[in-house]
Amino acid sequence: LKEKAKKINETFRIKDGVTDKNLQHIQQDIEKMIAEMNGRSFDKHEEMVEDELDAANALLERVKKLFNNPHKTTQGLKDEVKKKLADYKNNFDEAQELLKEAQEKIKETNHLSAVNQRNMTALEKRKQAVEGGKKDTEDVLNEGHYLIAAAKQLLEKISLGLTELSEQEHLEPLIGKLKDKMDELAAGIRDEKLPELVLRAEYHAAVLNDSSGILDGILAEAKNLSFNATAAFRAYTNIKDKIDEAEKVAKEAKETANQAVRLASGPDGSLKETAKSSLQKSFRQLNEGKRLGTDVKDASAKIQAAKDKAKQANDTANAVLAEIKDLNQNLLGLQDNCSKLKDDVAKANAAINTPAKTIADADMKVKELEDKADKLMDKLKPIKNLQDTLGRNISHIKDLINQARKHANSIKVSVSSGGDCIRTYRPDIKKGTYNSIVLNVKTSELENLLFYLGSARYTDFLAIEMRKGKVNFLWDVGSGVGRVEYPDLIINDQYWYRIEASRPEVSLKKYSGCLRDIEISRTPYNLLSGADYLGLTKGCSLEVYYAVFLNRGRLEVHVATGTREPRRVTIRPESGVFNDGKEHSVRLHRSRGYLTVQVNEERAQRKSLPNDLPLDIKRLFVGGVPASFQNMCAADIHPIALLGAKRFGLSKNSHVAVEFDDTKVKTRLIIEFEIQTEAESGLVFYMARINHADFATIQIKDGMAHFSYDLGSGNASTVVQKKINDGEWHKVRIVRDRKRVTVTIGLTVATAVSPKNADILDVVGMIYIGGLPKNYTTRRIGRVLYSINACIRNFKLNNKTLDLDNPTSSLDVGVCFLNSQRGNYFDGTGFAKAVARYRVGTDLRIEFDFRTSQRNAVLLGISSQRVDGLGIELFGGKIFVHIDNGAGIFTAVYDPPHFNALCQGQWHNVVVNKVKYRLELIVDGEKVESRSPSVTSTATDTNDPVFVGGYPGDMKQLALTIDTPFKGCICNLKLTKGTQTLEVDFSKAIELKGVQPLTCPA
Repeated sequence: LKEKAKKINETFRIKDGVTDKNLQHIQQDIEKMIAEMNGRSFDKHEEMVEDELDAANALLERVKKLFNNPHKTTQGLKDEVKKKLADYKNNFDEAQELLKEAQEKIKETNHLSAVNQRNMTALEKRKQAVEGGKKDTEDVLNEGHYLIAAAKQLLEKISLGLTELSEQEHLEPLIGKLKDKMDELAAGIRDEKLPELVLRAEYHAAVLNDSSGILDGILAEAKNLSFNATAAFRAYTNIKDKIDEAEKVAKEAKETANQAVRLASGPDGSLKETAKSSLQKSFRQLNEGKRLGTDVKDASAKIQAAKDKAKQANDTANAVLAEIKDLNQNLLGLQDNCSKLKDDVAKANAAINTPAKTIADADMKVKELEDKADKLMDKLKPIKNLQDTLGRNISHIKDLINQARKHANSIKVSVSSGGDCIRTYRPDIKKGTYNSIVLNVKTSELENLLFYLGSARYTDFLAIEMRKGKVNFLWDVGSGVGRVEYPDLIINDQYWYRIEASRPEVSLKKYSGCLRDIEISRTPYNLLSGADYLGLTKGCSLEVYYAVFLNRGRLEVHVATGTREPRRVTIRPESGVFNDGKEHSVRLHRSRGYLTVQVNEERAQRKSLPNDLPLDIKRLFVGGVPASFQNMCAADIHPIALLGAKRFGLSKNSHVAVEFDDTKVKTRLIIEFEIQTEAESGLVFYMARINHADFATIQIKDGMAHFSYDLGSGNASTVVQKKINDGEWHKVRIVRDRKRVTVTIGLTVATAVSPKNADILDVVGMIYIGGLPKNYTTRRIGRVLYSINACIRNFKLNNKTLDLDNPTSSLDVGVCFLNSQRGNYFDGTGFAKAVARYRVGTDLRIEFDFRTSQRNAVLLGISSQRVDGLGIELFGGKIFVHIDNGAGIFTAVYDPPHFNALCQGQWHNVVVNKVKYRLELIVDGEKVESRSPSVTSTATDTNDPVFVGGYPGDMKQLALTIDTPFKGCICNLKLTKGTQTLEVDFSKAIELKGVQPLTCPA
């Protein structure tokens, strides 16, 4: 106890030598504690401790079984894997070395390919040169065939002349001599073996064709040789030299042949003149026989010389082609055949010497021909005296023939035709300004050509024809075709009708002004009822004015001289603007059809005017115009586009495609962009693997963004619970870190986690923004595959901004306007082909809204290419609706209560109701009516396209009077027939040119 007390004292830092009283108290406390401890039972706790100890031992045994034993088992596998990884690393290093070596080889190959491509291009040009030489040779052969044919014709005509001459007894001695000469000519032709030469020439032409094929083969093989560019270039140089030599030889041969032709023609005229002379009467046959004999002899020599030169040219070309074949061997053998190329050059040089010898032989032959021709002329001199006498007789015969023709033309006969031409002749008509034609006709046909008078040198003509039973007079005196139809009289009733037609002298000065109430034979006539007119428009609104004003700091001058559109001159200052608070001088000068404008001392600008008619100007306003006299439309302001923003949804496959590095998105993907849309649904972007096993996409469904992706182990998706189709800009951010994705729009966040263990996005390095291309589809993301009608900008992929202005590819992508509204924007350069085929029929209702700053423009047109049609147009600040049911055009015109109220850039509603032969036009609730003069024609027979805002130049629009394209906005176009309404969606139009659907600048 003392020892215990001592320890307790040490514990409580009590010094030795405690009092007995304290010791007794401590002893009592200890005894109490011992008694209390003896009173307690620890059996239960002991059991619990033993149970815990048993459980811990069991757990230890289980851990050893699960981890220690497999660890020992897999230790060998670990070692094997480490060894294989080391092997794979070595193989990978070797592959990298091979790849580097391959890249170097590819660079070298590309360099050689570029050099070889240049060589092949030059070789192709030389091939074309060879083909040109071949063509020259073929031309020589064709000329030979022509000469042979001409000789045959001359022989036939000479034989005919001999037959007729045999009837003249006083010419019998001469006929005998001529027959002898003919026999000599025939024998000469046989001796010269002309048929054999023709066959040989044809054979050489065939050889040239085969050689051309061989050369094509050489080029094809040469293009496959992308190695050893040096040898190929040397071969090309040799080929070039030999082709040049062949061309030179062919040209020399052709020149020699031409010279032979000129020398062989003789002093008595050409073959053509001789052929013409042989057609005269028999009194000239003797003289013509003499000349024909000479020409035939000359032709034989000419043919022989041409054939000889063609033969030599063919031989030279064959030699060169043979050498080209050897060069092909050299190309295949590369450097080993360089010596053969030198031999080929020597052969080509030797071949050049051959044509020179041939030319000398041709010169000798020509000289021999000249000697023979001189001898023949000496023998035929006695006949020349007879030639003069025959010439006088022939002149007398010509006079008699002309008198007979005039007499025959004056004879009036009644003739009939079954559809073929019944009579042609040459009337004695001189050039002049007046012609009169009288015909008496009886027929039962609706379509007939009654009379035609044409010119052999010019396009001038006169014609009378029947169209649908009515008589039409057509003419062209050098300024275009004119036509007039005699109306309301059909003459195919088998009665006689007298037709008189004339064309008096026409004034060259063109009329400018208005015409109305036109009648022909007391019958009203509509100048616009047909399609053959130029410079005519419906209505009469001739404005004449000068206008000078400032527009955004620029000076604009408008001059209207009574035509449809005023001429405009816009001047920008050389520096700064005109509204700078300083004084500026303006000078206008109109003279001789030109308007000259000069500001200050700057360079003057000149503009041509449509005419030089005098202008009647009565009022002058300075500083502005009264409200009652305003005639200006709203300023034509070009819409402001947002830089970097693109409009999608212009068609089903509207999109841009941009390449990217697919290795950068495998484990982490960050996409950011801004979007503005009012669409309920559409595809925003899509990227995928080739088989679409892996993909990532955002689609708009019910106005909310849906993000879907698949990393190869199953599809995962999430939806941001926020409507973004409110027409406002929204920023979308997608972050994918392996399996987990977070999509943030404003303060709204959505997350998703990919199933299973896959965490790599394996896609092709191409992202499609705004939609998908044609012929590209997927079944992984549902039915929303069409382009989103939206504006997208600032598109970033892994913090890199994509250049949407220069994509890899794009289709039907437009601009985003700074302030936009619904509609379809026409920029004034094209049209919309809204419907492929449409039948107007008897009843039709057309409704649409438009706004513009134009006074003249096409709004809508549906027209057949013959007669029927419907057209709506804006002209002179008024709306015109023209309809033709086949009996002529009738028109409804809306004239707004305020001048130029329709071109102030405000929306206007137009409704057109066609009910058979009646027409209603309603503009902004105000109605005007019109009706056709013919109540029997009720249907507009069309099966043609519906054009909006303009039409192509190769299409006729018979119910439109202008072709000015529309600039502005059109929307809510509906075509209603009965209970069927066609609402035109311009994003699905057949053809768009200069039109952006779905959006307009506000």
